[in-house]
Parts: sequence; C-alpha cells; structure tokens
Amino acid sequence: PQDDRRFRVVRADGASFVTVASDIMASVWLASIDGRDRPRRLTSSRLDGILGVAFAPDGRVAYTSAEDGAQGLWITSADAGNRSPLAAGDGEIRGPVVTRSGQVFCVARTRSGAEIRRLSLEGAAPRVVVSGLFDPDFAVSPDERFVVYSALHEGESRLMRASASGGTPEVVTLFPA
Repeated sequence: PQDDRRFRVVRADGASFVTVASDIMASVWLASIDGRDRPRRLTSSRLDGILGVAFAPDGRVAYTSAEDGAQGLWITSADAGNRSPLAAGDGEIRGPVVTRSGQVFCVARTRSGAEIRRLSLEGAAPRVVVSGLFDPDFAVSPDERFVVYSALHEGESRLMRASASGGTPEVVTLFPA
C-alpha cells in the first residue's frame, strides 16, 4: 500500500483529529439551447434537482427538492415566479418524467421498497403504478400506455412492462447473467 500522508488525521498524542467534510449545493437552472440568453436560476434550495428534473408541456419544470425536509417533488414556472410542491406521497422521490398529456411519473423509495407513482400536474393524489423496482431508472412509452423498468422476478433481474395506469406487470426480457 502507498503511504498517503493526507489521510493521517489523528494527532500523535491521540487527543484530537482533523478531517475534511464536503457539502452539496444544487439548483435548477434554465438556459436556451442556442446559448443566446443568459442561464437563469429557478430554485435556490440546497438539493434542488439533484435527483431529477423534467419539463412539463406548458413550460413549467418539475424537480426534486429537499426544501420541506424530505426529498419530494416540486414544480416551478419558467420564470421561477410560482413554485409549489406536488403531492407525490411519502418516501424519497426521484426521477420525475412528465408526459405530453401532463401526467407525472416518479420513483418513490420507501421503507418497503421502490415504486413508480403517477400523479397529475393539477395535484391529483398519486397512484402506485408498480412496486418492487430493482433500479430507479424507468421509461414511459411515447403513447403513455406503459412503463418499462427493471425488477427482480423469480429471482432474476428482468426488464418488465406494466400499464401506466397500474395492473399486473409482464416480463419483457431476461438480462444476461
């Protein structure tokens, strides 16, 4: 092993130590694709957007935030003038996807596991679409009829598909071992 003196942090007499701490600061910014306009900061809470952002069809931005103490889902106008939480339910919320019709899908990690939830931008109560996710990444089909995700099924990691309104998932494929 290499002798890396940077990590010798205990004083020789054992009475004290030093260490390094870091902190994450994340904000949601909006910038034009062509780069003509200056980027605009839309949010200023400590962990905004770090677990996901998505555009809504009307130009608003859905994003994750820990502003209320838990990692939840928020929405803001493109001018940052109107921010409000979206009722996504309990758990750590991540990976928002907003469809063309304005439906919001997100992953919620709870004590009992991870699930994909569906809610509306207008504030309708969230519905669980599927639970038992293996990975927090998922996709919504372009026609908004299905969600595709990975899960453990019969002890194997499999690609699954379920109706976007909920229901019994079906196996799409088995991942190679």
